[in-house]
Amino acid sequence: MVLLLRGIYTAIWAVLWVGTMVVVTPLFLLFALLGGIAEKLGGPRAGRMTNVWLSYTLMDLWFVPHLWLMGMPTFVHGLREAKRHRPAVFIANHQSFLDALVIKVATPTPFMPLGKIEQAKTPILGLIYRYNVVMVDRSNEASRRASTERLRQVLRDGLSLLIFPEGTMNRTEYLIKPMYDGAFRLAVEAQVPIIPMVATNNRNLWPRGKWLLRPGRCDVWYAPAIDTTGLTLDDVPELRRRAYTAMYELLKKKAPAGTVGLDRGMPPELSAAVAKGKAED
Repeated sequence: MVLLLRGIYTAIWAVLWVGTMVVVTPLFLLFALLGGIAEKLGGPRAGRMTNVWLSYTLMDLWFVPHLWLMGMPTFVHGLREAKRHRPAVFIANHQSFLDALVIKVATPTPFMPLGKIEQAKTPILGLIYRYNVVMVDRSNEASRRASTERLRQVLRDGLSLLIFPEGTMNRTEYLIKPMYDGAFRLAVEAQVPIIPMVATNNRNLWPRGKWLLRPGRCDVWYAPAIDTTGLTLDDVPELRRRAYTAMYELLKKKAPAGTVGLDRGMPPELSAAVAKGKAED
C-alpha cells in the first residue's frame, strides 16, 4: 500500500512538473531572445544580466509553489549571512535530483550554476538549461578550459556562481564526498567569498537511482561565509578543507535521523587532513 501511494504521489508530481515546464519554456526562450537584444545594445554583460535576472525570477515563481503544493516545503536557515555578499561563489552538497530546485529556492541572489553538458540533451528542460547554465564536458579539456573562463567572466560581471564541488551526485555512504578545487580557485582568483550551504533531507525524499518520491520538509542551512581576501592559489587546499569541515559539521547536526552517512565519519582520505587542519587552527 505504501509503495502504491508513493507511486501515485510520484505520478502527480511528474505530471504537474512536466505540464508547468511546457508552459514556462517559451518564457525562458523569450528571456534568451531579450538577453540577445540587450547584448547587442549594451554588450555581453548586459545580455547575460538580463537573461539571468528574468530567468531567476521565473524559476522562483515556478519552483516555490511546486514544492509547497507537492508537500515539499523549503525552509532556509542563515539566509541573512548569505545576503551580505555579492557576488560570491555558493557551494552546496549534491545528494538528490531535488537539489536543483531546492538550492535554487534557497539562494538569495541571481546566479549562474555550473552543470554537465549531458543535461542539455534532456527534452524541453535542455532548452532552459542551455541558456541559464555554464555547461562543461568533463571529458574534454578544451570544454573545461572554456567553462572556467566563462565562470570567471560571470564573476567579473558581478553575478554569483553556484557550484556543487563534489562534482557529481553523492552515491557513497558518506555525508559528503571529497571536493574538487575548481570552486575554490575561482573564488580566490576573483577575491570573492565562498558561501557554503547544505540541504539536509533531499536524499531521503528522492535518492539518486530511485523513482518513487516521498513528501517531506526540505531544509537548507547556511554556514558562515569564508573570506578569500588576500588568499592565493597556494591557499586553495586549506580553503577547501575549511569549507568541507563547515558543511560536514552542519550536516552532522542538522540532517534527520536515518540519513545515509550520518553514522559514519568522513572519508578516510579527508579525516586525517581535517584533523591536521584543526590542530593548526
